[in-house]
Amino acid sequence: MSCSCDDTYSLLSNKAFLSSNHELRVKKFTTPDSARQEAESTREMMGFLRVNEDGLHEIIGKLTISDGSPNAPSVPRESPHLEENHGVAFHTHPYHSRRKYNPPTTQDVFIFAIFRTFAKKFKKKRHKHIVFAPKYRYVMTDIGISERIERMIQTPSPDPKEFVKQVIAAATRVFKTKSYETHFLQTFSDSPGLSGVDKCKDNARVSFFQDEEGLKRYLRFFKNYGVLVTRHMRGSDDVV
Repeated sequence: MSCSCDDTYSLLSNKAFLSSNHELRVKKFTTPDSARQEAESTREMMGFLRVNEDGLHEIIGKLTISDGSPNAPSVPRESPHLEENHGVAFHTHPYHSRRKYNPPTTQDVFIFAIFRTFAKKFKKKRHKHIVFAPKYRYVMTDIGISERIERMIQTPSPDPKEFVKQVIAAATRVFKTKSYETHFLQTFSDSPGLSGVDKCKDNARVSFFQDEEGLKRYLRFFKNYGVLVTRHMRGSDDVV
């Protein structure tokens, strides 16, 4: 069947996800290398998705691949004014033998908020961001964060590069203030596990979730800030 990409973005969470050949490409970055018997991987891939004529998603445009490094984001996050104009972006979270869920990090949510706000201002297609983890895919959707950030910018610049700076400053006041940090740490003070859900140094104190209820509370937490994060089994349309 044929479909309109714009119409399908709103239904993305409920659609079968990747065509088989693209699913295999993503799987290489979310499963351990059996030959090397890795307990942990830092390899990540980042790119964009579009809907093909069969209603399945496939990778399109520039693809960024990185082997990663400790204490740094594994995939470079370019400024929004350099992004390709596709409705859905994605990146992978690597396999780790002691990480059960691999959800989006606080930094992932922060970056999504910036890119989404920029996209609305300059009428770009960016609607969602997907994190592919070994067992799950996580879909991030704007349910008010871009409007919140827009209200914080008194005189939006018509220049894309200057507007990016304004958006980053506003998003920082939302996600990187003492009040946000206090709210976050108080909410998850009882969460067991390792410190950090990825290797990004900005997430050094993000609790790592081994129990499902803790994970669900973590994903719901971002609704307070205007970001909906839903979790889906890989290869399934159902919300977990």
